[in-house]
Amino acid sequence: MKCIINGEQFKRIISKGGRVAERKAQNPLLESVLLCASKEHKSLRAETTNLELWTEFTVPASVHNEGKIAIPARPLAALAPYVRNNDEITLEQEGHVLKISTSTGKTALYGYYADNFPLSSSPKKEKIFGIKSGILLPLFKRALVSVARSPLKPELASVLTKFTPYEAIIASTDGFRLTEVRLSKEKFHFYPQEARDILIPSRSLEEIIRMFEEDDEEIFGYYHEGMFGVASSSASIFTRTVEGAFPAYEQIIPSRFAVSISLPRASLVDVLRHASIFSGKLYTISLSFSQKTNELLFHTIDQDVGEFSSTLAAQGTGEDGEVVCNWRYFLDGVQGFLSDTITLSFNNDSTPLLMRDPGSSQGFYLVMPMRGV
Repeated sequence: MKCIINGEQFKRIISKGGRVAERKAQNPLLESVLLCASKEHKSLRAETTNLELWTEFTVPASVHNEGKIAIPARPLAALAPYVRNNDEITLEQEGHVLKISTSTGKTALYGYYADNFPLSSSPKKEKIFGIKSGILLPLFKRALVSVARSPLKPELASVLTKFTPYEAIIASTDGFRLTEVRLSKEKFHFYPQEARDILIPSRSLEEIIRMFEEDDEEIFGYYHEGMFGVASSSASIFTRTVEGAFPAYEQIIPSRFAVSISLPRASLVDVLRHASIFSGKLYTISLSFSQKTNELLFHTIDQDVGEFSSTLAAQGTGEDGEVVCNWRYFLDGVQGFLSDTITLSFNNDSTPLLMRDPGSSQGFYLVMPMRGV
């Protein structure tokens, strides 16, 4: 292999294509980046895998000789910051050694022959959607807030992506809070022909977001036999999906609310951050609505620190009511909205607190109450 790329593209292919290489893996190829030079496509492609995720990233290259070699990811990544964007980088393979030449010096990295590099069972033959990354990825990021961090229940450590005949529903829950966002079929350039439910592991989804979030470009989704993937013109990432059933969360959402009020999002953030100083080890905060004053009272107390109370004027009406919840979960939900105001709905201390964007009916965030606190 011998090819030439510029310094900026060298940094991109290392940072994007080398994302999921494992450290201290039993198989050294899992710690490596597979570099493949193609004359036909005039490109250099980087591949990595940890056997759960497979990534590919391609940059333009002037290819003199085709070839491929696996190079340990850590020394390759350590070299990238010392490369200038306008440098001309020559990559030349001699046996299991990759020689890297720049205008300021030469480096030789020892690698492995690429014949045994683990290949992905790519699901590219079954395209299920096409959409701009700037539309879809922010919704995935919102859903990641409420996934379970423990792998004991894989379905709770995943994000449900459900395609109905009319819209895509993205949902997640850890049992204490729940996120749902909806995206109409019309937002997609290409939409599934049949209903489909896919459970995407949260760690895999985080990598998908990192791969594509910098550029607002067309991305395509693929699914086949337990593998889900997202690809653009220059990158792709594939992951195993989770088997199992996502909780039927619709059953816990009240059909009516005694209190439904709107408050400024910025004010809510300020109050919750202030209250965090006094919330104690259980992170509790109580919300009490007064019909008489049309105000929402926030109250929390820590026996070792002190007590905090604050009120916010509310828009809307409702009965007198109170709910107690975890302020951290509450704040996570508030910060996930982009609107200036947020609608809060609740009944009493035994039912959930539900948040919505008052200007949109597409999605909500729900926090379960803390009973007996």
